[in-house]
Amino acid sequence: MFDLAYDAKHSVLLSRFSGTYSRADIELRDNAVRRFVAKNGLARGLMDFSAVDSIDVPLDLLIQRAHQPGILTGHQRVIVAPTEPAYSFNRLVAAHQLFARKAEPVLVRSVSDAFAVLRMIDPAFSPIGLDKAAHLDRVLHDALCQLTEVVRARSLDDEIVEATLQRVVGRALSAPVVGHITLSEILNVSLRSRVLRDSGIRAKCCGCRARRPLSWMSISVGRVTTYSCPACGGWILKLSQVGSTVRADASGYMIGGFEVMSRVTLDIWGVKLPKTEN
Repeated sequence: MFDLAYDAKHSVLLSRFSGTYSRADIELRDNAVRRFVAKNGLARGLMDFSAVDSIDVPLDLLIQRAHQPGILTGHQRVIVAPTEPAYSFNRLVAAHQLFARKAEPVLVRSVSDAFAVLRMIDPAFSPIGLDKAAHLDRVLHDALCQLTEVVRARSLDDEIVEATLQRVVGRALSAPVVGHITLSEILNVSLRSRVLRDSGIRAKCCGCRARRPLSWMSISVGRVTTYSCPACGGWILKLSQVGSTVRADASGYMIGGFEVMSRVTLDIWGVKLPKTEN
């Protein structure tokens, strides 16, 4: 778990972690900091691991993150890690960042030492509350974790069927969709899968209440790909490409460079992805 706070007087953004430091903390915190920067500009960074009692982050993820561009580029960063395993973990983080970015955070043992490094007198941090974008990030993360397990089980079954079809009749399980991006394709990239299809995602129209798979919906293509109910014409889902742009006020799920906005709850092989629109 983590929370954010900001001291405007000293221009310091505080990330405070507790319990088990995990992959989710890295991903969700990075997104929250990017939105903060998009809204408020760059700041110095303070990461406090004082309340962390265990680390659950794969070494390959640590290395990958350290070799990516920093979010608070060019600004001073300090890490507080009083005890193990947080101290050794962050020594490794700092070493990889020095190698990859030619800059490393300052690692200290106490918050008071961090304030001294940052030259903060009478710090006054104001909490940064959980906004809609941060809430959607957490909801999406939980849903993708559930889907990962479902996809892993489905992948083996579908690979067996596909291999049999190719051997017996010389064709694949299904032809790839061309002409527009689909929600299943976006999710497959995020899940590192190739088995999810729009036929496996169901939605109930908020107008006529008909329940259908997304593969049965009407689709209009343009700057925004829109899924609409074939019966009443009401829109169900919209996919907008945003690339690497970080919006301070995102109102949909951010998946693989796309913003996904939904008027209804989606049922993805039994995993529920709540609607984003009220």
